[in-house]
Amino acid sequence: MNEKSGRGGDGRNTSQRPAAYVISAVEGFADEVTVRRYAELTGPAIEHFGGRFIVSNTEPAVVEGESPSGHLSIVEFPSIEHAKAWYDSPEYAEARALTPATFKGRVLMFVEGVNEKSPVGQELNR
Repeated sequence: MNEKSGRGGDGRNTSQRPAAYVISAVEGFADEVTVRRYAELTGPAIEHFGGRFIVSNTEPAVVEGESPSGHLSIVEFPSIEHAKAWYDSPEYAEARALTPATFKGRVLMFVEGVNEKSPVGQELNR
């Protein structure tokens, strides 16, 4: 899947399938050395599957409710299939194995975006 099909020159998804997002919400970091190693391994693996960071290790500004997450990262992939392939890949395996030693309270979520041709609000009718 080392392809960027379905992506226009501006990085936008131009295929029928909506982009997918991997959201990582982390309470904190367990070990700084392991965090650096995880980052070194993860970036190239994400790029290999056509992904790109759109938010990287940012402290969220919580405006409603409470969040245990002190840091958020969001990665965009061309499709949910690309995101799943990245997560299960040999390219990500070493970084994935480091996850328990790297993060405190990590939640990893996959979500599919809205198709660009969908009318606004249609996704609320699911």
